[in-house]
Amino acid sequence: MTEKLYYKDVYIKNFTATVISCEKEGNSYTVVLDRTAFYPTGGGQPHDTGYIYYGDKKIEVTDVNEKDGIIYHTTNEPIPKGENISAEIDWDRRFDHMQQHAGEHMMAGCIYNLFGGVTQGLHLGKEVSTIDVLMPDGRMRLNDDEIYKLETLLNDRIQTDAPIRCFFPSNEELKTLPLRKPPTVDENIRVVAAGDFEMVPCAGTHPTTTGQVGLVKVLSTTPSKGFMRVSFIAGKRAVKYFMDLYISSSEAAVKLSCGHEALPKAVDKLQQDIKNLKEELVIYQKKEVNFLADKLLNSAEVLPHGRLIAEKLPDEFTSLKQLAILLAENDDVVALLQCGKNIAFSRGKDIDISMPEIIKQSGGKGGGSPDFAQGVAIDDECIKNAENAARKLLG
Repeated sequence: MTEKLYYKDVYIKNFTATVISCEKEGNSYTVVLDRTAFYPTGGGQPHDTGYIYYGDKKIEVTDVNEKDGIIYHTTNEPIPKGENISAEIDWDRRFDHMQQHAGEHMMAGCIYNLFGGVTQGLHLGKEVSTIDVLMPDGRMRLNDDEIYKLETLLNDRIQTDAPIRCFFPSNEELKTLPLRKPPTVDENIRVVAAGDFEMVPCAGTHPTTTGQVGLVKVLSTTPSKGFMRVSFIAGKRAVKYFMDLYISSSEAAVKLSCGHEALPKAVDKLQQDIKNLKEELVIYQKKEVNFLADKLLNSAEVLPHGRLIAEKLPDEFTSLKQLAILLAENDDVVALLQCGKNIAFSRGKDIDISMPEIIKQSGGKGGGSPDFAQGVAIDDECIKNAENAARKLLG
């Protein structure tokens, strides 16, 4: 059995130990120490990382796991059996996990108190953590008012700076405890209690007071495999989130010439202005298309079997298809239009010419129906080639 120093002192950062064994496994090594402060993966909490020192060597610990009470440290170099070593854990990573895990306990307790939801699983992610909750009414989401109510109760409890106590009760004592969830193991049951409002079996690492969690922010509630998944951040992650959010909202407020509190209304106004402008643009584009259609029809080449229009339009023109379709409302017209690399060919109902065939003869690429086709011009001669092909058929 490995002595678990993190249970004796959750704030331990450095320790000494003796190497019990070191086995090569693939490209790495599995090291067992007589005692350790490295927390192993388990219960939804990721493992600690850090370094082991012996002699002049600094060896990285990349993974930590536990089996049958023995903790295995994965390293990239071997360490001789019997060697006395010193080690340090990555404290920023450890304390982050402590904040997320304790925050999750209290949030799960609040969800149970407010809505009767029972937590089924926990995942402490690198950026965002999640819990899956079974709601009594089968709901998969909380509305904004419910999230506000949850966050208010949760962060009020955090601010009490109540003690967080971790202990191994006797079997008799365990029967008397007001646990939110029953234990999942039968022996060596460890209980984590936050103040007088939360108590649950747990093997993870936690700060000694609720105040050290700092803050919890619920990011979303979404359906996930029959459960309500709650995504959240706590501690320094939540602080960074609000710092970044403040910077972003400040930039937006400056651009919209308003205060932070007025951003929603300013965005609403901006969206309405954009909608109005789009509607005006549609009206303008329709007028532009009608104007161009009249102009092109007036200058169309009159041939024995129809009128021919072949025109290169400015690159910025955006209504190529609409113009081609409008021109084809004239029964005796063939319209061959190009805008940049885009081409659109159309014909009136009295014209017996295949527009995809004209695209093929022009050297362009594209397709469509007999009376309308569009595609891409391969070179500058495309529209000229199409015009010559159509003129032969109309002549």
